[in-house]
Amino acid sequence: MANVEATQIESYLKDMKFPAQRDEVVAFAQRKGADDQLISQMRRLPEQSFNSVSDVVRVLNSNQGSNTNDRAGSRNQH
Repeated sequence: MANVEATQIESYLKDMKFPAQRDEVVAFAQRKGADDQLISQMRRLPEQSFNSVSDVVRVLNSNQGSNTNDRAGSRNQH
C-alpha cells in the first residue's frame, strides 16, 4: 500500500483540535468523509495522543514503510 498523502490527511483533519487520541482522529476523519481505505489505515495507528496532522501522517507512513520497502526490494530483484 502506498504512503498516505499528507494533503489528503490534511483535507480531512484541517479543523481538528489537537492534541487528539487515535479514536478521536479516526472519528473526525469519518465525519469529514474519509474513504474506507484511509479509515482502515488510521485504525491501525497506535493508541496514543497526536499533536498535529503532521504527527498522524508521519506515524501512518512509518507504519507502512517496512511493507512498502519489502515489496519494492523484491520487485527490483527480478
